Amino acid sequence: MLKKAGSKSKVSRAFVYKWHRRFLEGRDSVLDDERAGRKRIISENLVERISNVMERDGRVTVAELASMFDISSGTAFTILSQHLDMKRVSARWIPKLLTDEDKTKRLQLSRAFLRRYSNEDNFLQRIVTTDETWLFHYDPETKQQSSAWKRKSSPPPLKAKVRKSARKNMFIFFMDIRGMLLVHAVPEGQTVNAEYYAQVIRRYLVNAIRKKRPDKQIEEFLLHQDNAPAHRADTTMLELDLRVIHAPYSPDLAPMDFKVFPTMKAELRGKKFKNTEEQSYATRTIVSRFDDKWYRDTFSEWVRRHRLCVKCRGEYFEKL
Repeated sequence: MLKKAGSKSKVSRAFVYKWHRRFLEGRDSVLDDERAGRKRIISENLVERISNVMERDGRVTVAELASMFDISSGTAFTILSQHLDMKRVSARWIPKLLTDEDKTKRLQLSRAFLRRYSNEDNFLQRIVTTDETWLFHYDPETKQQSSAWKRKSSPPPLKAKVRKSARKNMFIFFMDIRGMLLVHAVPEGQTVNAEYYAQVIRRYLVNAIRKKRPDKQIEEFLLHQDNAPAHRADTTMLELDLRVIHAPYSPDLAPMDFKVFPTMKAELRGKKFKNTEEQSYATRTIVSRFDDKWYRDTFSEWVRRHRLCVKCRGEYFEKL
């Protein structure tokens, strides 16, 4: 009868007799019987004991927990991920382990920045932010940058492990919300002390502002810089008296550090330069490609980061 009804199920005569007998014996369902299953060993007491171990040492592995409590690795992982809502992560690198004093300083200066942003007209438009960085004549690509698509049948690409070149040059960058004002290559062997830094501001930066921002007076600008000794010297402060104070150990609150340098260095990686002139030309070419919107977005991100700093009570806020 099943075959005549067109059933796709392939059943044997013995199978039909088997189920006929079961229904005669009183069975009234074709569903599987419930099974006792494996005994549940995840108790509240076990979860609490594992929680206490993890509070004392977060580096304990799943295998160590399984051996410690005589349970399977799968059970240990289930307790960690589902019952304790934990996941294993690597420590993130930060510039410095901040003290309470450091956090308070960051919090105070971020609040001061946001107050000036709210109360002063054209506050962001008046800021010139600056910083120095080393650029290598050859900086190899990262492993991620050298990745490429390939077919399953193709062999994986190979890349020899190389190091950064020994030769490098220091560059000083100055920018405002409208674009890069100055990219200054420090002569080889020259130390960026207070005297030299003041000379760069007086001779090069002032001329660059007059040339690129003829609609503004020098006195209108506010200088934002980090706390390097050359920046804090009295001779430097005489050049641009008004300034925006930067919190110590805070590259996450400096536009050059969180946006300009990472973007620029990523484009320079993998390129070899014979001398400083080639390197300087390539660097200026890269920053010249950043449009007006890119610089405005960078300054908007700067404001947002100060708000995050306040929200996190002075802690480093990235990935939080």
